[in-house]
Amino acid sequence: MTRDDIIRMAKEAGAFFDGDNSVYDMPEHCFERFAALVAAAEREACAMVAEERTTAWTEYDYNSACMD
Repeated sequence: MTRDDIIRMAKEAGAFFDGDNSVYDMPEHCFERFAALVAAAEREACAMVAEERTTAWTEYDYNSACMD
């Protein structure tokens, strides 16, 4: 996750920024929304890694991994 991603999510959650992209205000009610956006982005990133690593698996590979 990049700095730009975090700034985008903070803005989406309701944070206010000054000209150099420093947060100057984030109302308390926005923190929960920001945390949810970050968690969703992390889940998506993890899902993409899992997808990349398992795409080439055969049925045997998949079954063996699930049995461990």
